[in-house]
Amino acid sequence: MAGRVTTMRRSRKEMSKSSRNRFSSHSFLTISMCVLTVFHFRKESNMFSRKMFLVLVACTVLTSGSALAGSGGTKKDSTISIRNDSSTPVAAFVDPDSAKLAVLAGITNPTENDIKNAGGQLVNAGSTVNFKVSAGNHPILVATQTQQFNASANVEKGKTKRFTFNGSAITEN
Repeated sequence: MAGRVTTMRRSRKEMSKSSRNRFSSHSFLTISMCVLTVFHFRKESNMFSRKMFLVLVACTVLTSGSALAGSGGTKKDSTISIRNDSSTPVAAFVDPDSAKLAVLAGITNPTENDIKNAGGQLVNAGSTVNFKVSAGNHPILVATQTQQFNASANVEKGKTKRFTFNGSAITEN
């Protein structure tokens, strides 16, 4: 029995989020109502009647329909893509937090972890990074060792805005 429980736990962890959501609370309520209805008809008569059979068929149809419907799908994330066409690595930020940037500015030689802790990503020369964002307007900051460059992106739901840093400016592609 313990081995079986472990196997069930492992398979649950492996299930995707959408698979887990398929058996929603709506399905649970539908099954509960079906069971209660069957017990009610069972008490009235000790036989398996046509009415009880129809109730079971209706419950099966309702349960399978709501289980297959899932949780309504997934929402697409918007993306801001920043390409570094300069010759040196830069730090890129979307929706920068001024308090975290102030801490980062106090570090003489920031590491990649320092940049990540401030909410940014290190972009090596010739590389591209992607930031998942919600739809709307987002400020962008690209920082070198000596300068900061600002831009703004208005991203629609599920769309990608691409920007390129060339060493002296950020441009939208």
